Amino acid sequence: MYNHRAAIALLDSGGDSPSGEEAKLAQSVAQKLATAGFVTLASGQSALLGPMNKGVQAGKGELVLAVGPSDKVPGKVKTIESKTAMGRLETILRVADAIVVLSGGLGSLAVLFEVWGYGSSSSRPFRPLILVGPSWAKGIDALKGAGWIGETEAAMVSLVANAEEAVEALRYYVPAKEDGDGRHPA
Repeated sequence: MYNHRAAIALLDSGGDSPSGEEAKLAQSVAQKLATAGFVTLASGQSALLGPMNKGVQAGKGELVLAVGPSDKVPGKVKTIESKTAMGRLETILRVADAIVVLSGGLGSLAVLFEVWGYGSSSSRPFRPLILVGPSWAKGIDALKGAGWIGETEAAMVSLVANAEEAVEALRYYVPAKEDGDGRHPA
């Protein structure tokens, strides 16, 4: 929760040069989250920060960044400061009600493993994981086949193809902001 509103972490591979498809997906997911009434959390070091910010602004939402002392912050965002990269991820996981991980490279897989490690501790609350993109299904199957993860870890994730499915999957776990008349925004 962030300021009494459901907060969804939007995480990516953190690579230096995301593809146009990755940028388009990040913007679309961020816009759908904002439109649904969720606060979007992200790392100030995200390579997809620009598209995420555009999506949140288009959806008239709120973007909150976990930042370090030297991170550049775009206008109209709130920040939570942490000194290290791992501290930023820890902050995001502590504040987020759910985590959406975009497809990408090895960095996205590293983020997923960190989230699994965080979520498998009995002293920390469960955080729903939504994995967006076509490559995740094969990756999860390969990890299960190699014995790196079990059924419990695999069951912690929802695999979706696009932004619409990501927000729909979240509705099962996290209530979005309600309008004054008690209805959820479109």
